[in-house]
Amino acid sequence: MSLTRLFSGFCLILLIALCPVSQKFLEKKRSSILEKSGMGYVIPSKFTALASLEFKGIVSDFLYLKIATYIGGTIINKEMMNRNHADYFYNAADIITDLDPWFWDAYLMNSMILAWDFNRVDLANKLLKKATNYRTWDFNPPYYLGFNNYYFLKDNGTASQYLMEAARRGGGPSFLVPLATRLLVHQNNLTPAILLLEEQLKTTQDPLMMKHLQTRLKTIITLDKLEKKVKEYKKRYGRFPEKISDLISGKLIENLPEDPYGGEFYILTNGRVFTTSKLRFIR
Repeated sequence: MSLTRLFSGFCLILLIALCPVSQKFLEKKRSSILEKSGMGYVIPSKFTALASLEFKGIVSDFLYLKIATYIGGTIINKEMMNRNHADYFYNAADIITDLDPWFWDAYLMNSMILAWDFNRVDLANKLLKKATNYRTWDFNPPYYLGFNNYYFLKDNGTASQYLMEAARRGGGPSFLVPLATRLLVHQNNLTPAILLLEEQLKTTQDPLMMKHLQTRLKTIITLDKLEKKVKEYKKRYGRFPEKISDLISGKLIENLPEDPYGGEFYILTNGRVFTTSKLRFIR
């Protein structure tokens, strides 16, 4: 037997003998790195996309499961997460949705974590806006954007715009249009509310929903007319009327309008007109 073959055999035996030791060392090293970093690492999409070839959807699913597993592990182990985790969840979701731009579960899970667990509504909304651009048929992305702006940012104006978009896309819950129009009324954007209701009435087939939309439309049109009369009253008399009946004595309306929701119209100090029903049935 030649020396070369003897040496090769010896090396092979040595490698086999060292395999368990090296594996244990590598596992320990890997655990140490993960423990220090506090999270996994996701390769940027410009590299991942090239490496994935025609399997981008499968890779996207794998990365999503990796994040879900990581989240599950932190919950089971009762580990605390910090601001670095927020950046990780955003970047991971951004990469996953670069590979599969229509992957709604990835948008939703990560945006919810960012908004609720880290108070990073800015990053959550950035993901949802990306979803809105790709999932053009889906009411969910603008709906969640509307919720985030309403609940976290207290921005009723922006919230109403997203809720209007969600309502126009169709397929959403029945409360979308009433909620969007109510926010628009609070923001004194009566014309967009009227237009949205008129659009919905053209496509609504459900008789009960049609009745609700007609009631809301009638109420908002009345609010719009009364506010115009209030402005006319101020122009004529140099001050806002104190109550709706002043519009009658000022010969701007003939009688008090009826609120279809069962409330009573009243005038705010800034000239806005609202109703005690708050656009909700009280009878």
